[in-house]
Amino acid sequence: MIFEQIVTGGCQSYLVGCPDACVAALIDPEIRQVDRYLGALQRDGLRLRYEEFIAFAGQLRDQTAAGEITPMDALVARTRVMNEWRAFPAMDPDLPDELLPPAWPRASARELFIACYDLLGPLAARRVRQIIDKYSPDLACRAAYHSTELTVSAADA
Repeated sequence: MIFEQIVTGGCQSYLVGCPDACVAALIDPEIRQVDRYLGALQRDGLRLRYEEFIAFAGQLRDQTAAGEITPMDALVARTRVMNEWRAFPAMDPDLPDELLPPAWPRASARELFIACYDLLGPLAARRVRQIIDKYSPDLACRAAYHSTELTVSAADA
C-alpha cells in the first residue's frame, strides 16, 4: 500500500496506491504540482522494484549458500540477477544518501546483488564447462568467471 501526504501550499494532496494491482489515485491534486506528483510515483515505483529485487535476491542467496542450486540453475540465476541489476542505473538517479527518503533500499539491493553474483560464479562456470565439454573437452578447462571485484577465477572442476 502506498500512502503519501503531499503538502501543496495551503492544501494537502494524497497519493494512494496498490503496487500489486499497479494502480494509484491522487486525491485533491493541485495542477501546478504535477511534476511533484509524478516524481513521487516514480520514486515509489523505484522503491518497489528495489524491494522486489531484494526479495528475489535474498532467497537466491540463501538457497545458494545452502547448496540448493544446481550448476544449470546457477547459470540461469546469475544471468537473471545481473540483468535485473543492470536495469537500475537507468531508473535510479543515484542521489546522495542524504537526499534519499528514510530506509531507501538501494544499498541493501546492492549488497544482495554482490552476494548472489559472487556466490553463483563458480556454479555457473561449472555449467558452462559442462556445456563446452560436450563439444570441445580441451577448451572446457579454460572456462572462467569473474567476481564483482573483477578478479578472474578458473571454474571448479
